Amino acid sequence: MKLLLSWILDHIGLHKKDVDISSLVKQLIDTTAEVDGVESLSLDQTLWYAVSVIDISLDYTVVTCPELQREFSLSARKDAAVGDMFLMILDNQPRWATLVDSGSTKDGLMPPLFMSSEALAGLWRNTFEPEDTVIIIDNKAITNRPDLWGHRGFAREVAALLEVPLKDEESFLKKIEVLKSEGLSLSSVSSFELERTSYKEHEELPCRALAGVFVSQVQYRPSSLWMALRLARVDVRPLSLLVDATNYVMFDIGQPMHAFDADTLHQKKLIGRFATQGETLALLDGTEVSLHESDYVIADDRKVLSLAGIMGGEASKVQSSTRSLILESGNFHPSMVRRTATSLKKRTESATRFEKNLDPFQAVKAVRRYLALMDNEKLGYTVAGPVLALEDSIPKKTIEVTHNDIERKIGIEVPRERVTQILESIGFGVTSTTDSSASYIVSVPSWRAMKDISIQEDIIEEIARFVGFDAIVPQYPQREMIAFDTRKIERTRMIKKFFAFAFSMNEVQTYAFFDEEFLRSISYDPQDTLKIANPLSEHWQRLVTSLIPNLLRCVRDNHFEQESLRFFEINRVWFFDEGAREEQECVGIWYEKKKPLDFYEGKHLLTELFTMLNISIEWRKPKGELEPWYHSSQTAHLWYEDRLIGTAGKADGSFLRTIAEGEAFLFELDANFLLHVATQPPVYTPSPKYPSTDFDISILIGVEHTVSSLEKRIKDADQFISSVVLIDRYEKPEWSGKKSLTFRCTAYDPEGTLTKESIDKIWSSAIKQIQQMGGVLR
Repeated sequence: MKLLLSWILDHIGLHKKDVDISSLVKQLIDTTAEVDGVESLSLDQTLWYAVSVIDISLDYTVVTCPELQREFSLSARKDAAVGDMFLMILDNQPRWATLVDSGSTKDGLMPPLFMSSEALAGLWRNTFEPEDTVIIIDNKAITNRPDLWGHRGFAREVAALLEVPLKDEESFLKKIEVLKSEGLSLSSVSSFELERTSYKEHEELPCRALAGVFVSQVQYRPSSLWMALRLARVDVRPLSLLVDATNYVMFDIGQPMHAFDADTLHQKKLIGRFATQGETLALLDGTEVSLHESDYVIADDRKVLSLAGIMGGEASKVQSSTRSLILESGNFHPSMVRRTATSLKKRTESATRFEKNLDPFQAVKAVRRYLALMDNEKLGYTVAGPVLALEDSIPKKTIEVTHNDIERKIGIEVPRERVTQILESIGFGVTSTTDSSASYIVSVPSWRAMKDISIQEDIIEEIARFVGFDAIVPQYPQREMIAFDTRKIERTRMIKKFFAFAFSMNEVQTYAFFDEEFLRSISYDPQDTLKIANPLSEHWQRLVTSLIPNLLRCVRDNHFEQESLRFFEINRVWFFDEGAREEQECVGIWYEKKKPLDFYEGKHLLTELFTMLNISIEWRKPKGELEPWYHSSQTAHLWYEDRLIGTAGKADGSFLRTIAEGEAFLFELDANFLLHVATQPPVYTPSPKYPSTDFDISILIGVEHTVSSLEKRIKDADQFISSVVLIDRYEKPEWSGKKSLTFRCTAYDPEGTLTKESIDKIWSSAIKQIQQMGGVLR
């Protein structure tokens, strides 16, 4: 956004020579907004001349210059008529003055201008600023500041920075009667009427304010030179005085408004309403749009006149034949304006401002500012009746903040007088308490209350930016470091590395919620779950009680790309049995699409994990009902002493086929146990003095006996049996509940070498234990 220094200073009463531009820009950057650049504009008045059209043809336009007492032939232009006055540049060859010559970045010619005969003779040079400074503001830096989208808003900041008074706003507004109502309609004795429809369901205040006035007689006039140059320098195309004044008001006080040719309305009535689906409107930019029922429009009782807060319509525009006006200014909901502007691709200067949540009380001020400009231009017009305003009441916002909080959060001492002076200089009302709390009751002005200021910290930030962030002495933060136990972190890292490198598994991080759609696909309905009161989606409503379903979903989503998948996850789960309870789980899955997976292969891998952690785990036959993904006869519960710490086993074939073809091994472990279990550090054992003896035992035994129970019975058979390890297993369908197992036993006597008789005795003791369990030697 471009700002003119001369325009800002109009609201302060200073002259440009009284202001150090570079210092002011630095202060604005430090306190208010990012400045993208500063440009100096200067018109070489020796090249500029005012001319009057005396003849027009298809190929050229003849003008006369009273100042030079000469006639010139210039190129033809469509907007010229005999008697119109323009600016000409005489540089080698005479030509029309352009917007770029005036300091604009837009192409085009300067419009016809209004000048008296004295001005035409040369006095016109005294009616504008030939030199000015353009301050370019980064729009993103003022998105949260609706008050800064006009010159007066920045003038308020500049006045506070320079510690000079801001001119009274009333001096810029016409004194005129204003008739207000909080209702939906209002009319005056002049038969002019305002109306706004009731709010649609679920739509918050689409039109919070609507102001207007009927100007029954008005004199059409070309643009005024000073106003046209100011608008051109902020990249607005000047057209005529009646239209230019609406744009000038918008850039002056930040409030968009619109002027309608009153003779084009069926009755002198403006209605703010939602469009009817399929209504069309020809806009001022030459396009026609089809409206949606969510678009808010300004209309009369027969047709749509304009897109509220965005752009006017072609049919009701002000032109040279206009002899009466209806001035309108409103306050429209920012989301509604943005939605319409985006859907119709009409991002205008007006829409940009309404999207920032403007002050509703600015609507009446915009109409009064327009009329004041007409008075300053000595334009003949007649206002029929008072200004009408439909305004919703907005409660005044006050915030209490203590002086102690101000100094504590800024980090330096700030005199109480300075606090009051800063806040009052930018329009806040301040009442200081005299009690021991030393607090301030701050009244937030309406132009800062809609979006910007809402909590104590906002008030403190206002004080801090004027005190100056440079005044805050940088200090390194101080933190008392307290030693803490890192064993949980180290063990988590160790377990993850073991899974990743020893088992070639990939870690995943799934959602904390069950995927309800996936649960339905596998016919699983977990119980005792915690349900979210306001879920983001119908598919994510319950917190997980097991991480396995989400891992199974990973298999489903990836098995088309890979024939072998290995995933693990360490994460939280939640239960709702005797109140809400949070636990940690360590889960994993090995999946093979084409290769067979053996239960004992999975058991071996997990045993390696437990060996690394130096804990002894017993694999027992599960009791009670298993989760549906486990195979009923190839699953075990894992016990540490008298504590159940997990479940591991092969996936049930019929269950797995609902997800993917193949085989899988799954495990669920208590992560809290794995991360916190206290284990004895490894103890050095010297190499044995005497040789050990290995022998194998192959047996046929019922499938109800677990390998761990058999290993324990064999080891307990004799004191010299130091280890028992399963080395082979085999099953045949015709064996009917039997399985073949081969164990390798190691016998060792620390007092001497075992004799053949001793080994035979050990072997016999082991066989006897097997036979007592119903086993048969093979």
